[in-house]
Amino acid sequence: MCVIVLASDAGGADPQLNSTAPGCRSTRFGDPVSWSCGQASFAVIADDKGWVVLKASPDLRHLMEQTPALQPSDRLRTSTSIAVVGLTVDDVDVLLTLRERQSFTQLATPRVQAILVANPMVGVLNHMIGSRRALPVA
Repeated sequence: MCVIVLASDAGGADPQLNSTAPGCRSTRFGDPVSWSCGQASFAVIADDKGWVVLKASPDLRHLMEQTPALQPSDRLRTSTSIAVVGLTVDDVDVLLTLRERQSFTQLATPRVQAILVANPMVGVLNHMIGSRRALPVA
C-alpha cells in the first residue's frame, strides 16, 4: 500500500483567494519561508487498479499537477490513474476538475450524495461517474 499526502492545509488552503492577511500575502509574493499548500487531501493505492483520492477538494487539479503518480501516462489524451474520488462535502468543483477524464467511482456520505444528485451541475457530469457509493456514517 502507498499513501501520498497531497496537501495538509485546513480550510481554503494557502494562500486563500479572498485574503490579504500577512501569511497569504507572503505566500502570494514568493517569500522563501512561505509556500503554497492545498486543502488537506491524500491518495491511496493498494494494487494496480488505480488511486483512491480521499477528502478531494476543489484544488485537486493543482494537487494532481504536483503529483507525478496522478498525472496521465505517456499516451496522447489518456486519463489519470484516479479510480475513486471520496468527497467529504458537496463541492461540485471537485467533480468539474475531473470532467475531462474517464469514469470513476464517487464515494460520499448519503447526505452529500443526495445534495450532489439534486444539483443540476452534476447532471452534465453523470457520464463520468461510473458508480456512486455511499460511505456509512459512524
